[in-house]
Amino acid sequence: MEELGGWLGDERPYDRSHRKDEWASLIEDVKASFALVGSELGGLLPSMGSLLVGLHDGLGPRKSERDALHLVFEQVRTELCDAAAPGAAFADLVAAVQDPGTRTDVIEGRVDLIDALLRFSGRSLRGVASSLLGILNNDATYVNGAFYLLDDREPPQGLQVDEDAGLGEDERFELARRLIGRSQESRHHVVWVFYGNARISGWCLPVGACEFFDGPALMAAFGGIDEMLDGGGSYSAVLQQFHQVPTELIGDETLGKYIRGHLKWPSEDAWVAVRVDLGVGPFYDMVETAREQVRALLALAVFDVGQTSWTELTGYRHFADGTEGGSSMPFREVGFERRLAASDRTDSWLHDHRSELAARVTADPAMLHLPEVQAVVTATSVFAATADATPALTLLESVRVIETQASVLRIHWKDLVDQYATPGNALRRAQFGAAQAIEAIAYNDELRVQLPHLHDLPNEFNVYRNGQHLIDMSIAHDRIPHVVAELPTYNSACRKLRHVADDLATPASIAAFVQRERELDLRLLRRVHRVRNSLTHGGPSHPTIVRISSDFITVKAKHVTGVNVQALLDGEPLTTTLQNYKAEMTKWIANIATAADTTAALFPAKVRRNTT
Repeated sequence: MEELGGWLGDERPYDRSHRKDEWASLIEDVKASFALVGSELGGLLPSMGSLLVGLHDGLGPRKSERDALHLVFEQVRTELCDAAAPGAAFADLVAAVQDPGTRTDVIEGRVDLIDALLRFSGRSLRGVASSLLGILNNDATYVNGAFYLLDDREPPQGLQVDEDAGLGEDERFELARRLIGRSQESRHHVVWVFYGNARISGWCLPVGACEFFDGPALMAAFGGIDEMLDGGGSYSAVLQQFHQVPTELIGDETLGKYIRGHLKWPSEDAWVAVRVDLGVGPFYDMVETAREQVRALLALAVFDVGQTSWTELTGYRHFADGTEGGSSMPFREVGFERRLAASDRTDSWLHDHRSELAARVTADPAMLHLPEVQAVVTATSVFAATADATPALTLLESVRVIETQASVLRIHWKDLVDQYATPGNALRRAQFGAAQAIEAIAYNDELRVQLPHLHDLPNEFNVYRNGQHLIDMSIAHDRIPHVVAELPTYNSACRKLRHVADDLATPASIAAFVQRERELDLRLLRRVHRVRNSLTHGGPSHPTIVRISSDFITVKAKHVTGVNVQALLDGEPLTTTLQNYKAEMTKWIANIATAADTTAALFPAKVRRNTT
């Protein structure tokens, strides 16, 4: 909704050649979102129909029409901000879950819709998810906690962990609905985030709402506080002597020492703690809001000084009204998993492809300046350099990667994705669908108790050879009918597998699935084009849409680059390789519906690459 409001209020001069496609893409997204609205929430949105009808005419060259539609948009937004909206959306979600025929993507979409509604009031589904699950599972701890919050009802004495609350199904649904509709209290929030390989002059550097503290100096102050308290010093004397240390870290005499525990703080020799005072109010994501402020300050500094050693760490500490509201540790470098030597496979890849690399890349230094080789190496270098970049930068760089390789083929970057990446991705999702759904069944905690023999099922199609993970997808596909027959009705993993079974039941159903996936990819590709243009030319955008679009196009960019890397290793021209790949995918898709059986449809002989 925020992005739609931005487009309706866009003051840029209208340019049909640019705006027409972008607005058409936005209309697609808005319609797809409102298609998820169920009857309960729909009853609270009387203006929704007028907005959908007016979109086609309102997003055009006449500013007067856009302004008129903007009034309708504001009315719909007001209706969505109604306190009853999240509860109504939850009721629609429950109705969808209770219908075994509801597809997983609809349920996931309605979950996202609830989260979006909660955002309007500075809340998040993540913040209430554990309570909702506890209530729905009839856990007395969560049920009584909800009654205390909603009705000020004191919980009974002597409650046991995991004790059953004894509520009926309808009672649990109603209690959960009331809880999700409860307004969040405004509190004073402070979040601490941390950076390694960092230092500041002095021990404290205030920059507006952000205060930078030298980590080792802060630890030394903690030691002084504890020494003074342990020696019989009063709490008030500590506050007076260590007035520069934020009071939430000093704590009270009971919890203060626990809060200051060294095990809960970074242990590097040079690190900085940043205290971000968010002020009073509800926030959708307090930690990310705090991180964004610090990142902005550091980005401005880096631009001017040229570089920085500061490395963002994963941990955080949150305080609400002076008391600890949550924390996360250990404190590690963001993306540290990719940099562990034990999990690195660079040497094995170089070893496996050393002969091809010697012939195609290092045989002659001039080879690196050939347009095709340069395009591929540039593309792979970008991925290596932007592994931890922001979603916006990752999206822009992914599109640039595709453009670099598309220029060699002399086609538009969207055409390269549409013609070469989208078909193959849709087919791979059909092939992998069975294996992924069965693994979700096997590793589901609830099903592990009910159907323990399914836990070892993935071993039938997962094999490891010479340290390489291989999946025989045809075996997974053949096992689907036998697994579906013994699954319970109400379980998210079971629902997903049943729908996969329906999608892959016949060659015709497989063809229909691939077509739906291609159409979805094309809509998301048009969205990427819209978001990319907004990021490049200063148009309206929304952080969530940017992140989702970035995730989507990065996969496509890696797909195209992967095909071209193989072409480089094989010593084939990129044009020839991509044209052959496109022809292979086109023929495969054309023959799916008329294949002799589902195995032939999914794994034709010419492209029987059923291991990865």
